[in-house]
Amino acid sequence: LLWFKWEATFTWISGMMLLAIVYYFTGGSYLIDSKVADITLQQAVMASLGLVIGCWLLYDLVWQTLGKKSEKLGTALSLAGLVGLAYGLTHLFSGRAAFIHFGAVLGTLMVANVWIRILPGQRKMLEDALAGRTPDYSQGKYAKVRSVHNSYMTFPVIFMMISNHFPNTFGHHQNWLIML
Repeated sequence: LLWFKWEATFTWISGMMLLAIVYYFTGGSYLIDSKVADITLQQAVMASLGLVIGCWLLYDLVWQTLGKKSEKLGTALSLAGLVGLAYGLTHLFSGRAAFIHFGAVLGTLMVANVWIRILPGQRKMLEDALAGRTPDYSQGKYAKVRSVHNSYMTFPVIFMMISNHFPNTFGHHQNWLIML
């Protein structure tokens, strides 16, 4: 996981920098569409950052509580959240920005999973094994769930990244369905 954590981290950092440069620092020309929502640049940037952080907090809360008790319930809530996010983003930002923000949310979930939920458990199990203690293997069970989530999010994130080159995705009148 040594290389993977840094690959994930630098991919996320570069993605967030590009998000800021292209969508925040251009006066909102790619971020805001007055036909979609009448919001200011400041409101759009705050909503963007709030969604990226808020979605991680909500996702993590679901999987630290209900998802640990029932993976089916956690999955159902996560999928419902993704539907709501897709619909909400396409009714808040321009189509292009909605797609990129969906990808930014998924990318944030992925990198946070690595740093906050996967690596600490692995580190603790390794420390226990090296110290001659019996590792708490439940750490691995929960880390695996997040690792599986990351695997499932990979292709949608790639699709969101390349979607900006295909206006028939983000420009479609049912773009939130295409996003899903």
